[in-house]
This record gives sequence, structure tokens and C-alpha cells, in this order.
Amino acid sequence: MAIDFPNSPTVGQIFTSGSFSWRWDGTRWVSVAMGSSIAIGDTPPSSPYTGQLWWDSIGGQAYLYYQDPNTTQWVPLDNQAGSPLILPRGVVDGSNAAAGQVGEYRSAIVSNTSPVGILANQWSQVTALTLPAGDWDVDGYVGNAGTGSTAGGMTAFGAAVSPTITPVSPADNTSIHFTYTNVTGAVIPTSLARLSLSATTPVYLCTYIGYTTGSANAYGLIRARRAR
Repeated sequence: MAIDFPNSPTVGQIFTSGSFSWRWDGTRWVSVAMGSSIAIGDTPPSSPYTGQLWWDSIGGQAYLYYQDPNTTQWVPLDNQAGSPLILPRGVVDGSNAAAGQVGEYRSAIVSNTSPVGILANQWSQVTALTLPAGDWDVDGYVGNAGTGSTAGGMTAFGAAVSPTITPVSPADNTSIHFTYTNVTGAVIPTSLARLSLSATTPVYLCTYIGYTTGSANAYGLIRARRAR
């Protein structure tokens, strides 16, 4: 009985007829033993298909080629408690870590062309970033785009859990803040802070600008990368 293979297959496509399966490698249909074969080597297969298994002979870790609604990637086969045998490999394609994975990146930005107004002589919110539960490294910066005549200088503060909190340093969960007295056009960084969150939490980028006349406007960035 002749087997009617699909026309115009894609690389990695699996075709099954009866109890036999084949995978298109870009040139021909190659017989595969579904569920029983695993690629072994120090680099992953060049044309993986969803569900393929690979044993990293250097790192000593098994991976499954997994497809979620947005991306495909090699994921470690390790559901046991404790640390995995090795960390996931780095990427070379410019892709971002998926939500929940170590390395996940989030940010909130206020452009210098659309700064927000800042009240005089009190802590004020520049922007906020909502972070899900996890262990996060957070930093950022604040820029002054106002015309106010300053009296008390300008301070930037990142990783606050309240938009009006007065920062206390040093502490693991707050950013050390920097104060300048000549603030016209100043851009002030915040240092790195650790936030270990057990629930979804808004985190604020704040600033304090002391001025007596004119106005104060601020722009900036708060960013976070998941450590675990």
C-alpha cells in the first residue's frame, strides 16, 4: 500500500501512518521511533521538532523541545525539588525569557518628551511597574525636565513599594538614592535593589525635587530582571 506523504512539509513536521512515523528534515522523510529516541550531543539538534528530546552531553541535562502559544524553546526535564543540575543555556537570537523564567525582564518608561509633573518638596511618583511574585533585581533613573528654581535639590529613588514613601538606606529592598543640588537637566540613577515578592506588587520610581518657583517635571525608567 502506497503512503501518501503531505505536500510542502515544514522542517521538523511529523507524519504518522499506522504505527510508523516520519519526520521531514528539509530534504526527505526520515523514519523516527516516536517516544523512544533522544538526540545526544554537546549542542542541540539543528532542526528540532516539537516534542523532541535532547541529552546535553556536556552539561549532563535532558531537554524537551517545547512549544507554547508564543515561542518554542528547549526546556530542562527536571521537576524535582531543589536546584536543577545545570542552568538553562543562554540565548544567541536576541529573544526574551518567557514570563516566569529566570532572566525575565520588565520595565516602565516615561519619555523625556512627555514628562510628568512633580509636586514641590515632597516625594512623588514618576512611574510604576507591576511585578509578579518572584525574586527581582530592580533599578532605574530619573531625569529633571522642569524649569523650577531649586531650593532643596533633587533625589531619585527606585524600588519603592509606595509612591510617597520616604526612602531608608541601606536596605536590601530599597535603592540607595543620590541627591544633587544643581538639578537643571540632571539625570540621576538609582542603585540596584532586591525585591523578593510573594504576590503581584506595584513598584514605584519616585523623586523628590525641592523648588520655590516655576515647575518641576520628571521622566525616567524603572526596570527589573527576575533572579529566580
